[in-house]
Amino acid sequence: MEDICQTGQLQNGLYYCIRKTDLQAGFVYLVLSVKAGSFHDGSQKGIAHLLEHCNMGFEKYNRTPFPFCYHGRAYTNHYSTNYVFAFQKKGIGDVFGRLQNLLSGEFLNREQLPEMKQDVMIEWQEKEKNSDYQGLKLFFQGSDYHSHLPIGEMDIVSDLSFEAVKQFFHHWYVPERMAILLVGDVFFTWSEEIKKLKFQNGKKQKLAFTPLAPVYLSCEKLPEVEKLVPKHGTFLHYFFIVTWKEKMEHNQYIREYFHYDFCHDVIAKAFDSMEAYCLDKKGCQCNFFAPLQELFYFSAKKKTYGEGESIGQLREEIASFVLHYFEENFENMKQDYIYALQNYKDYMGVREIMDQCTEHFVYGKELVGCNDEKEVLSKYIYEIEKEKVKDLLRKILWEGAIRYVEG
Repeated sequence: MEDICQTGQLQNGLYYCIRKTDLQAGFVYLVLSVKAGSFHDGSQKGIAHLLEHCNMGFEKYNRTPFPFCYHGRAYTNHYSTNYVFAFQKKGIGDVFGRLQNLLSGEFLNREQLPEMKQDVMIEWQEKEKNSDYQGLKLFFQGSDYHSHLPIGEMDIVSDLSFEAVKQFFHHWYVPERMAILLVGDVFFTWSEEIKKLKFQNGKKQKLAFTPLAPVYLSCEKLPEVEKLVPKHGTFLHYFFIVTWKEKMEHNQYIREYFHYDFCHDVIAKAFDSMEAYCLDKKGCQCNFFAPLQELFYFSAKKKTYGEGESIGQLREEIASFVLHYFEENFENMKQDYIYALQNYKDYMGVREIMDQCTEHFVYGKELVGCNDEKEVLSKYIYEIEKEKVKDLLRKILWEGAIRYVEG
């Protein structure tokens, strides 16, 4: 499998990464990642996210649409704002043209700001109905992650002026806080196009606040939650935090990460098998949310709750089922991984590589080459210790924090 990575940093501070893979011929992802998220909002809570909507307004208003772009999206988290474009290789000129427009501030439009605010309000309303989002808010409660949610506070967002948005752009959208990431069927000569990009000419303005420092969380258990008897329709949310060492031997990191990946698959597949008789809805994901910290997160809702059944009892019931599933299916899952590693293009996708490159820039996640990963895991999969994975699974299931959202 082809996986060649070229990284560099220009004199103006801009970081770039061009990663060539043969996973999908003629297809490319480009990400503009800016280290400016809701932790940089100050008292203007929601301004980073509003700016993201302003910069993506060209899609809504169809200003010369991308002829070769399959998909354009953007998202803001606590630490960064990221603009993602997936397109056919032959459309690179158009994509760089739009990127130049964005970097120059040309998509900021005073007349369209009210509609951008309305779009944010609609997104906020949708999030407020989402159980997973409500579960995350409960988990983050009492921390800066909760008081500075990326969506912002709607009464503040509605009052934000165009001048404030523009000031935020001029202060944070500067090359030393940015990365341009290209992944897929790329040419390394595109680095010359990156060097030609020009940045906004606005004078960097001093802001009257200091952005929040990285916040590191632990899984605080709430005993009263364990004793609670859930109502019908209650969603349970499990949280387990993985904290990675700043410097870890490369091969050890690949093996340790694989343990969590294996546990994630066990829980997801066990939940799938439980859905037939007791689970109404479920989900399982693992994402970086802070530098070197990853949140292992899954949720479940039972079709019916037993009379007087507490959340603590339900945790035991679900944990017991997951561990039983693991015992019954460990060898089969191991064989599935062996097959996937032998057919690596089915195991790894362009989007996963793109996410890894973004998390490397924003959170300091280890940058692992596909061939390195395949080589290490192709040997390790035969040596993986069942009890070690089982112990980690127990730790995730019993030491994680629980929050609940009533349906």
